[in-house]
Amino acid sequence: MFKFKFSSLLKLKLQQMEQAQKEFSQAKKNFDEVMSFIASFYQSIETSREEILNLQKNQTFQVLTTIQEYEKFIEGQKIKIQQKRVVARELLQILEKKQMVLIEMATEFKKIEKLKEKQKMQFRKQQLKIETKQLDQIMIMRSGRGDKW
Repeated sequence: MFKFKFSSLLKLKLQQMEQAQKEFSQAKKNFDEVMSFIASFYQSIETSREEILNLQKNQTFQVLTTIQEYEKFIEGQKIKIQQKRVVARELLQILEKKQMVLIEMATEFKKIEKLKEKQKMQFRKQQLKIETKQLDQIMIMRSGRGDKW
């Protein structure tokens, strides 16, 4: 029966890799949320610009006030976009670090897993060699007594 002497280390590396995967997924989710906010801000700016174009067809004082309000709204959205971009850059750096940790953990896990497979193959070869030797001995003993298969 094959027993891998580093099985506890393999389990530990698997747990570390799974934890790194969870942290990476959470960082990606956070980054995606911020990028979604930025996209929605751009969409609201685009909608406001379309409204301004529609309002410019009517040249009244009330329309000019509304257009100015839309322009103030657009400026406010631009400020929010800049703030969210700063947050997005920070989250992207965190995401990249989490990805590097995940890659490192996966590499370490795969190395140990490969070692396990290599040792398992060696164990099987050794078992086959022992079985072959035992069969040869049985054949020698039978041929010595004159027995036939």
